[in-house]
Amino acid sequence: MEGMEQAVAVVLKAFKLPWMPAEDLAQQVRLWSLEALASGKYDPSRPLAGYLVANAKNRCKNLLRDKLGRNDGGLVCASCDRGEPCSEGSHCGRYAAWLARQRTKKALFVPADFTSLAKDNARLLEDLGARDERGEREARELDELIDERLPAELRPYYLRMRDGARVTRAKRREVREAIAAILAESEAA
Repeated sequence: MEGMEQAVAVVLKAFKLPWMPAEDLAQQVRLWSLEALASGKYDPSRPLAGYLVANAKNRCKNLLRDKLGRNDGGLVCASCDRGEPCSEGSHCGRYAAWLARQRTKKALFVPADFTSLAKDNARLLEDLGARDERGEREARELDELIDERLPAELRPYYLRMRDGARVTRAKRREVREAIAAILAESEAA
């Protein structure tokens, strides 16, 4: 039992499987340990903990490889896998399809980490925030311009369009034409 818990501790420290919580991984390591002992391959003259740790680490590596991607591209196309595309400067169709499957598998199991993106690109995000403020200011100015110059009979239709409510095609066209005229007039001034 002590060797099994040592295997659990080592694996939990060394591996983080994106699709499996730590408690589930610990339970899986215990199951793998019982299977390894039942297989009859354990040599009692050697330490049990080392055998169970090695077994659990190998099983985790196999699981990661199977779920996140394989390294057997050479079986599909040896030259493409070596980095020497076999068909006129690009990977052959079979290898390209295999590579796409590996990338897809990895993308499905490893979600994007947006927190590190935010930390790494703080300056970019600040710049985007400044752009948003400018955009909001410009939108307010545009709303004020339309409010001032849009004919009163079109205002209810304009407000309904902004709210996403249904407006007849003819009235939508009238509102758009009036706004286009307002914008053209303001740009000319």
